[in-house]
Amino acid sequence: MASAALRHEECDRTTKERLRKYHHVRYEADASSISVLPTSSEGFTVGLEVNQSRYTVAFNGWHEVFEKEDEALECSRLDCPMNVD
Repeated sequence: MASAALRHEECDRTTKERLRKYHHVRYEADASSISVLPTSSEGFTVGLEVNQSRYTVAFNGWHEVFEKEDEALECSRLDCPMNVD
């Protein structure tokens, strides 16, 4: 089983590749998470955190824990302009 650091590295790379399509999007990343910042006062931050064998997606006071990276990415919708228009 891959370590959390390796899983985060792959997830982080995938997420950043998807975000490159949206040049106006700002995000913050650290060793275990990435947060896409709102682009307007009506928007909200979408976060994705990798820890142990789980992925946590959080936004607007809500969160969900996933065991599979693809499910977490789909939930976070970091590959489409959900809150980045």
